[in-house]
Amino acid sequence: MKKMISILKPILIFGGLILLTYFIIVRMQKASQSFLKEEGTFTIGTITSFSGHDGGFNGGAVSGSPHGTFLEFKYIINNKEYVQNYGGDDYFIPEIGQKEGDNFLVFYHNKNPKESMMLFNYPIKDSNDFARYMEEFKTTPPKLKK
Repeated sequence: MKKMISILKPILIFGGLILLTYFIIVRMQKASQSFLKEEGTFTIGTITSFSGHDGGFNGGAVSGSPHGTFLEFKYIINNKEYVQNYGGDDYFIPEIGQKEGDNFLVFYHNKNPKESMMLFNYPIKDSNDFARYMEEFKTTPPKLKK
């Protein structure tokens, strides 16, 4: 009996840790969905200006001086146009896949639409893309990071 208890104890502890990890992950996903619903919304942004640094890119992260890479995009909310600028190493700008005139999904804060970020992983090629992303985000919200 003591041998069985000594075998079951680590199994129960390990099982408990797995369950705890599962509940933490589920809670984080729900919190992320709640944040997106309560704090922000999505729209479509258009790249209006893009210039790269002579040193190019390094594994997807901008290389060179803080003044080397520049990206500007605009988006419209309630008939008001907003412009956002990314420069230097402040934001992730992908190595390839964007040029002036391209459209991407933009996340902005409901209370302050000037606070926004372009989501380069979500290009908008036609009107169906935006609707598809919104449907996808109902179950799997995007990871938002600079």
